[in-house]
Amino acid sequence: MSEFSRRSVLGGAAGGVLAAAATTEGRAQGQQPPSGPTPASLAGTELPSFRFALGAMTPKVYDGGWLRAATVDQFPVSQKLAGALMQLVPGGLRELHWHSNAAEWAYVIKGQCRVTIIDPQNRSEVVDFGPGDVWYFPRGHGHSIQGIGHEDCLFILVFDNGYFSEFGTFSISDWLGHVPPAVLQKSLGLARGLTRPVQRNTRIGAQGDLRKGAPCEN
Repeated sequence: MSEFSRRSVLGGAAGGVLAAAATTEGRAQGQQPPSGPTPASLAGTELPSFRFALGAMTPKVYDGGWLRAATVDQFPVSQKLAGALMQLVPGGLRELHWHSNAAEWAYVIKGQCRVTIIDPQNRSEVVDFGPGDVWYFPRGHGHSIQGIGHEDCLFILVFDNGYFSEFGTFSISDWLGHVPPAVLQKSLGLARGLTRPVQRNTRIGAQGDLRKGAPCEN
């Protein structure tokens, strides 16, 4: 390599390092990093509404509770987040499920619920939540939610994907419905007479019986 070429390469590398250092220093001093493309909802001449009446959405009513949900389709400015307001009656169950397209954050408004979570390494935990408590489930972590106590449990759910959809959610009943009965018999130790497949559906809610006893330790 010629001296000129060598100097050009070294000079370019040094310039890149200095530029990166300047950018890092600027961010450390509180400057905002460059923003990406302007979302279509913000590109107009007037600002869109930043308020959405989630509680006014028509609820989807299921055994054990109801759900009011909104994605970017209903709230266009919310490109990165989707949300839902959910209520479970005492004993009402949101069966075991996991999301492939979003993580889940939640805030309990009133009532109590019992949450079971299973991570991809097959570790599990059962925790009780009450008003003011927050949970967070990373993407792909299985979880179920059951209303407990003596009143309805109301909580808000937030997903880190504005295009979140139940089509990216997998429930345990739907999964079992795709497993051959013979495999279920062997895996779960069921009687050999089981021949009818499990119904394939996604159970958003189901009504269960509450068992008396002390709540789980947090």
